[in-house]
Amino acid sequence: QMVVIVVDELDRCLPDYAIKVLERLHHLFYGLENVSVLLAVDKFQLDTTVKQIFGENTNVTTYLKKFINFELTLDVLLHYFPILRSESRSV
Repeated sequence: QMVVIVVDELDRCLPDYAIKVLERLHHLFYGLENVSVLLAVDKFQLDTTVKQIFGENTNVTTYLKKFINFELTLDVLLHYFPILRSESRSV
């Protein structure tokens, strides 16, 4: 069976805590074929967090590639799943 761990709002945590969570998730679950970790974050804020911890000259993309295999942005999801648009939903 597949296990999916959803981490939401990591970008709203204190920078030290956010980085610790990313690193611990990586150490615990990396390489396990039946486990996927899904991060729902504000990419700009996560980039800012990495720079706050490791310095402005940090290559954020290289650092985050250790934890993130691929990205989907909300606009891509809305293209394929238009029901997610707020104007598409009835109240």
